[in-house]
Amino acid sequence: MLKLDHFSVEADGASSTVTEILPEWHKHQRFGIVIQEPMGHVGAGLLSQAAIAAFFEDLFKNSWADVPVPNEDLPGPSQYPGTYPEIYAFHVGRRHGTLSPADFVPNYKEVLVEADPMRVLQEINGRGITILAVPEGEERTHKFFWPEHRAFLWRTECVLSYSASGRVADPDISITSLHDEPEANVDRLLDPMESAAPFRVINPERTKVEAEGVVFEGDTLDDLLRWTADIDMRHHDVTEEERAAAAAARNAIRVNGRSTETYRRRDANYALRRLVR
Repeated sequence: MLKLDHFSVEADGASSTVTEILPEWHKHQRFGIVIQEPMGHVGAGLLSQAAIAAFFEDLFKNSWADVPVPNEDLPGPSQYPGTYPEIYAFHVGRRHGTLSPADFVPNYKEVLVEADPMRVLQEINGRGITILAVPEGEERTHKFFWPEHRAFLWRTECVLSYSASGRVADPDISITSLHDEPEANVDRLLDPMESAAPFRVINPERTKVEAEGVVFEGDTLDDLLRWTADIDMRHHDVTEEERAAAAAARNAIRVNGRSTETYRRRDANYALRRLVR
């Protein structure tokens, strides 16, 4: 499980923390990332995972004890209490590669939306996004239906711009991985088929899969088989050339197996100008 100490953070050139660059987490906090190019989300792989770590930190410290069902009676794998993080990806214009290996699960948390700024805003508002990552680039002013516009301005607590390369032009925040897990998760984004391979080994009776310390059988096996089928279906979201380019960009920001990504703090109005390319 991702933890806050898996990441080193700098803000304005000084040492910082995930909890200082993101708003205080609570059960209604929602992270979203707008994706506009093939594998673009890889450039914010550490940011997405830092948000996941903040989600889990809050979940187990402050709110999971409120669930009125004992862990042993919960549906799903008994080895893992908790639930999947509230994170959402918005694929603009086309699908840009699956994010399910990075816990964007179930698959409705990846939203395909046409390249129309009003429609992108509707989808973001519909998921109650409070923390939004948008790709940096040329800003364009758009006209929005005023209730959607006001709702976004009211709800949005944090906007960060990112680059598909992992490095923005004029950063004020950086995140560096300090642990193997964030790097392994980025590699899973780059090659989802490889990441799914251990979960395809089913027993001769075809009733159980054991992978990465988890036993999948019954309903959880059905869920797993749907996930691997989705990985297969989504493999052709991007070309091999696009996947290779994303891998090369990642290698360019890795030193001794550790990546550093950079971002810039923005306001909600900047996000509205960057919803489409």
